[in-house]
Amino acid sequence: MAQEKVDYKIIRNFGPSVFKVKIPSSLLNSLNNITDEILADKEKQEKLDYGNKLAGDVTQELRLSPEVCTKSGWLKFLSSCVYSWIELETGKKITKFNLKESWIVRQFENEYNPIHWHSGHISGAGFLKLPKSFGDHKQKKTNTSYSGGYLQLIHG
Repeated sequence: MAQEKVDYKIIRNFGPSVFKVKIPSSLLNSLNNITDEILADKEKQEKLDYGNKLAGDVTQELRLSPEVCTKSGWLKFLSSCVYSWIELETGKKITKFNLKESWIVRQFENEYNPIHWHSGHISGAGFLKLPKSFGDHKQKKTNTSYSGGYLQLIHG
């Protein structure tokens, strides 16, 4: 299978830079399929749901095991992004990447996930699925297209 080209953008609006990258379709599909499999198994769903232990008021936050992160390609993708970003920003190469934890957050209308900090040096948010109406209604944004498949990394 040919490797998909990864497009990224470094945003420097304020403070630390943000590394914005399009998640490859194959990886996006893999993560969405894993989520669907978890949601189809009530026992697995309950075991992996950490929503009541984390920041905010979100229906479900499903912890991805290290095995799932490796098998899906998520770990390789994240490490590749971090290596590239740090080298572009600092001119230095990192020698080790360690993923502490990764989650699939299922957030619905009227739920919130406040700004919060994680331990470690880098935190990120990847968007796997967004409703077709995202950006409509109250926001009235007509010149912006929203879709799933983006990862944004912030160095703290």
